[in-house]
Amino acid sequence: MIDCNWPATQNAALGKLAEFVPRAGRQYASNRNYDLGPTDRSNVSMLSPWIRHRTLTEERVTTAVLQKHGLHQAEKFIQEVIWRTYWKGWLEHHPTVWRSYISALDDLHGELADNNALLKQYDAAVEGKTGIDCFDFWAAELKQHGWLHNHARMWFASIWIFTLNLPWQLGASFFYDHLLDGDPASNTLSWRWVAGVQTLGRAYTARADNIARYTKGRFDPHGQLALETISLPSSGHPALEPLRSVDRLTENDDLFHQPDILVGNTGFLAHDEDLSAIDHPDSVSASAHAILKLFPRESMFPLKQAFLDKLVEDGAERISQAVSRGVTRVSSRDEVLTWAQDHKLDLLVIPFAPIGETADQIDQIFNTLSGHGIKVLISQRKWDYTFYPHAKKGFFQMKSKIPQLLGSLNLTQAQCL
Repeated sequence: MIDCNWPATQNAALGKLAEFVPRAGRQYASNRNYDLGPTDRSNVSMLSPWIRHRTLTEERVTTAVLQKHGLHQAEKFIQEVIWRTYWKGWLEHHPTVWRSYISALDDLHGELADNNALLKQYDAAVEGKTGIDCFDFWAAELKQHGWLHNHARMWFASIWIFTLNLPWQLGASFFYDHLLDGDPASNTLSWRWVAGVQTLGRAYTARADNIARYTKGRFDPHGQLALETISLPSSGHPALEPLRSVDRLTENDDLFHQPDILVGNTGFLAHDEDLSAIDHPDSVSASAHAILKLFPRESMFPLKQAFLDKLVEDGAERISQAVSRGVTRVSSRDEVLTWAQDHKLDLLVIPFAPIGETADQIDQIFNTLSGHGIKVLISQRKWDYTFYPHAKKGFFQMKSKIPQLLGSLNLTQAQCL
């Protein structure tokens, strides 16, 4: 059953955005760091599950906030939105980090099956039976609500790694399976950051006094936490790789929108990484539409799976209403191929998916359709195209460019504040 905080439609998400916008300025900046508990989230936006799947796009959220507050007053919130973009861009430049994480996770799952002591520690952590009250509470909160305050995520990860001495990859997987807003980049790289292998040599320490202060005394784990943290071993970051090429942009651009590119019968395939697919101009002009619904992973928590399923259905219905045509649900490359052949497609346009499970599936679809003479074009949002090139190093190098980058996107008031 879906938590009532997370209605899985765009209309409901827009209502949540409208409720938050008045608080997105100095009020948010002053109070955002406090974890007041699941009954009081008035100091944060709670928009991340919809932004994660682009039921609410970054452009839409940023524009609404800037129209009300301007960049100076809303700077902290805008930065939080762009942090997620930064993580995605960084992973695009370092894709082997994702593949290494998946490989290590597979190995650890095998070790759990063979190492009873590790399994016992792991089970105690995910079941909230460690005896550390704050940690156990957050484990239960995550499973009940599919969400944690950002500070709680950092504290939880630090305790997992340095007090409980559990592998960070297993913790990242636990979060990814439960967080409604968990995406491959921000989740994986945030856990790496806590472990000291993202910002090399700088691990994050959960401190009892900090927890007591920012939970306003709800928790005070003095004497229960590791007092010092030493960054986990790392071989450093892999070499930078060039960004993946794209064929189309959501905004008109002479380089990408040449009239002779779309020839023949064109289809459009939406997916869970961009559920505002109608923003892509080719979605309107296509003659056939489908949406990719990946088979659920066994480890995914039912609350998250139910939320995602309903979001995808809402996305499909909105496409159908916009184009006055049914939208086919497909779950594999073979089903996509069958649908494309049934509609005699010459070309298929797919919104860009950042590195992760959906992108891996799209790669398979690309190869399968190309092998059958159907051309595939990737359509990327101008937001990603603008920010990703600046995500090669640390966030704070990108941070200094935020006003300029928002201005280049013509977002309201961004260029003059």
